[in-house]
Amino acid sequence: MSAGSETAADLKEKEQNDRQEVSSGIKLPNKTDKTHCSERVWPAAHGLLEFMQRRLMKGRMLELGAGTGWMALVYARQHPDDVHISCSDHPDYMQPLHQCLEMNNVPNVDALPLDWAHPGVVEGP
Repeated sequence: MSAGSETAADLKEKEQNDRQEVSSGIKLPNKTDKTHCSERVWPAAHGLLEFMQRRLMKGRMLELGAGTGWMALVYARQHPDDVHISCSDHPDYMQPLHQCLEMNNVPNVDALPLDWAHPGVVEGP
């Protein structure tokens, strides 16, 4: 898609992602699949982050359906000695998550593919 063919919705979403990057310090990859939800930071991620911050949650955590991993990356960066967060998503949609982890280098966050249709099969550390 060329820059001139972006829709108003595309531009609005890009502007929102840019604001999230600036306010959180977490870099997000450019979207490659405009139809899939795994490449988007959902309002629920902001709500979960706020919930965790209010309660100062610590320890090892698992985020299901993490998408970009934005929430985990923000929280783990804020609490590098207190938490380790494993982000999971369906194996077919791990690329945005892996990209975010590489772009942001937060050592206390990792990625685990998890297929809910076959929950007994988990690959990862």
